[in-house]
Amino acid sequence: MYLWYVAQWFTCYEGLYHLYKKGHITPETWRPKVDFMVVMLKQPLVEAWWARRMAPFSSDYFDYIEERRLTSEVPVEHKDVIRTLGNVSGAEEGNR
Repeated sequence: MYLWYVAQWFTCYEGLYHLYKKGHITPETWRPKVDFMVVMLKQPLVEAWWARRMAPFSSDYFDYIEERRLTSEVPVEHKDVIRTLGNVSGAEEGNR
């Protein structure tokens, strides 16, 4: 169930990504979404899901997020979020 929610977030953000690329969303609005995705992709369960490319994302979006995943640092204010979400995803993984 947890990964279903993650997939929905990433799917919604793909639509926003395309609006951002067309200039309809400002960088200030878009950046927190990218930061959130980087935080999510630092979790082993989400990272494994992303690597399998189980969702039908456009190659442009996938490549953009993949580049950010590999090159972006997690913002300091999100480090506690990773710890908390890691506990949630670990519990979910154990319930499969």
